[in-house]
Amino acid sequence: MRRGGRRRARADAGARGPGPAREGGGWHGPVFSTRQGQPTPFLRELALTVTTNSDAQPQFGDDDPRTAYNRVFFAILRIHRTLMPQIEKALREVGIADPIWYEILLATEEAGEAGVQMQVLERRLFVPQYALSRHVARIEKAGLIRRAAAGGAGRGQILYIAEAGRGLPARIWQIYVDKIQSAFAPALTTDEAYDLVRVLNRLYR
Repeated sequence: MRRGGRRRARADAGARGPGPAREGGGWHGPVFSTRQGQPTPFLRELALTVTTNSDAQPQFGDDDPRTAYNRVFFAILRIHRTLMPQIEKALREVGIADPIWYEILLATEEAGEAGVQMQVLERRLFVPQYALSRHVARIEKAGLIRRAAAGGAGRGQILYIAEAGRGLPARIWQIYVDKIQSAFAPALTTDEAYDLVRVLNRLYR
């Protein structure tokens, strides 16, 4: 393609909306709030994109209003990419190697003396069997859960919370809460947060 053609292609791509190559729009400041305490474009863009007010579209200057859907996708993606590494680092500092450990431990503790079947966890967490088995093996090695063979003709396994794992999900959750609150509270009011979650919940399939 000739040089001029490349320029036109890039311009057309830009008109269609944000894509992986232009995430952040060249903005490289702090992720969630500026030094002045104002919401950053990431969270504010997400709030504006999902608003039901039709006047929000001109704030972005998009020719095609369907670009709003692209903006929703990449805004969510950016927030996940920026917040999760902070959470993962904090979890590793207390011996939790992967965020999914929290969900496995929580489900196991909630199951009580009956335990929870591995197959049930697969469906609940949307995790393939091989990946779940790997995580369970590591959690068991850390002494936080124990496994036993399920009865009957099947060859499944049941997970039980170990003594060292009791109460751990609540302590892990507090790490999540601290990071989530520090990230979102400066950018959104509680009313905005509820409005946002109502809209995002409609995206569940």
